[in-house]
Amino acid sequence: MAVSRRRLIAGAVVSLALCGAWWLARPQALQPAADAVQAGPAMARQSTPGAARTSFAPAASPQGPAAAHDAASGASPGVGASAPGTPDTAAMGLPDLLQVCGVGSVRIRDVAAARQQSLEVLPPALGLYARREAWPRVLARLDAGTDRARATALALRASGLLDAEATIAPQAQLPDAAAAAAAAVRQLAVLAAGTADASVLRLALLACQSHAQTQECRALSPRDLVRLAPEDGSHWLQLAAAEPAERDAALLRAAQSARFSPTPSLVAPVDAAMPQDVPPYLRADLLLQALGVESGLLFDFAMFSALRPCASGDVPRAVCTQLADAMAARGQSLTVLAAAESLGRRSGGWAAERSKAVVAERDALFLELLTVDADIQVHGCNAVGRRRRLLLDIAAMGERAALQQRLEDGRAAASASQPLR
Repeated sequence: MAVSRRRLIAGAVVSLALCGAWWLARPQALQPAADAVQAGPAMARQSTPGAARTSFAPAASPQGPAAAHDAASGASPGVGASAPGTPDTAAMGLPDLLQVCGVGSVRIRDVAAARQQSLEVLPPALGLYARREAWPRVLARLDAGTDRARATALALRASGLLDAEATIAPQAQLPDAAAAAAAAVRQLAVLAAGTADASVLRLALLACQSHAQTQECRALSPRDLVRLAPEDGSHWLQLAAAEPAERDAALLRAAQSARFSPTPSLVAPVDAAMPQDVPPYLRADLLLQALGVESGLLFDFAMFSALRPCASGDVPRAVCTQLADAMAARGQSLTVLAAAESLGRRSGGWAAERSKAVVAERDALFLELLTVDADIQVHGCNAVGRRRRLLLDIAAMGERAALQQRLEDGRAAASASQPLR
């Protein structure tokens, strides 16, 4: 179902989780047709007793693809008619077959499902079961990798969003989710305590926001973070939030920093660990889930705690204005950009025109984000490819730079398409 851009922007500004919150909030009310998979390079789920795996192979039909299509759609051979009561999707400008990249065509029974990004619109073998069976394979590869890869796996487990260790057997008993998530946070903190990788330590500190009283989390300190990467203003903001006695000095160092990095990406390590036989549509879905963990469990609440004294007047106005200027100029995410505008406006250091300019940039970039799923076939190869490219660009360059690049490329393409006068 359509969601207005104005509503999306308003919700994003309030939550400041501008990217991941939108992708995770996609409607999921529709139920898939259990017999909807049909011809094309199809994915057939082959079950092995006791194994939480899905193998992907072409679905065979002795009468060829056309017969497989008719059998799946419920039509008589060669007729291709929709089931009774099915809306006339062609008349509504919507396809009655959902294109699923790496699979083929899947017949849908509700035209609104054509615009749903959620895997719940697909048959379980292609959707929720396939996702649940893919995650343990990805996590196993991450567990065998570098400290950053292992930290990514632990952050995903700590999120509680993934039934990654579960099998699809109905009788399977899942472990206590809260206990498993807390154990993953403690393991991540232990890993971070012995690493020289600032991104691993920052992941652990962010995950520990909800487990601050555990012994493992108390052993971590943002002082180590600024020691490992003193050029990053986000690290100094974490120190300012954690150590009130060092707040003013830390805020001043943040204002002098070379950059304000976003949460360390989980998307890039997950993409690198993805087994080759995971089809493109499912790969993109797993990357979106990883992004959701960044926006949820790993949301940087410490940044806003550090900035609160500026709003209350407990920090010199000049320092707060300098910090807002630095965040607006060198922030790499929309969240930092929004925080900079709020700080500059509330501290009284910014003129109204400056705030309006930053808000205009933020909104333009967010609107660009919405165009990624402009294709009606959101599971088709064009849309899936764009989504994955953007997610990896965000991981590599930061959200702000990636969206600015997309915006500039779009303007250049539009200019090139104009006829010469």
